[in-house]
Amino acid sequence: MTNTTSSQSQAAAKQRRKGNGGYMFFLLLLLAGCLALAVVAFLGPARLAIPQEQVLGLLHGGIIAVDEQTAVECAPNAQGGTPQAITRTSRTAMFRDNTALVTIFSSAPASTQLVCQ
Repeated sequence: MTNTTSSQSQAAAKQRRKGNGGYMFFLLLLLAGCLALAVVAFLGPARLAIPQEQVLGLLHGGIIAVDEQTAVECAPNAQGGTPQAITRTSRTAMFRDNTALVTIFSSAPASTQLVCQ
C-alpha cells in the first residue's frame, strides 16, 4: 500500500510543477511589458501625451475641450553668437470635473536669423 501512496504523491508533485512554469511565464511577460512601457515613456513622451489625456479623461468624466498653441521664442546666445529659436507647443485639455491638464513640448534650440529683443 505504501508503494501506491508514494507513486500517487510523486504523480501529484509532477502535476504541480507544470503549473509553476505557467506562472513564471506570465510574470516574465508582465515584466517585459512593464519594461517596454518604461522605455516608450522615456523615449516618446510626445506620442504618449494624447493617449494619456484619453485615459485621464476616463477618470475625470471625459474631455470637454482641447486647446493647442504653438509659439517660437527667441533667446540670445550666452556666448554672444547667433540667437537661438525654441519652438514651444502648449496643449491644454479641459475635463468635465473642471480640472485641466497642460502639457508643454519644447524643441531643441536652433540657430536663427531672428533679432531677439
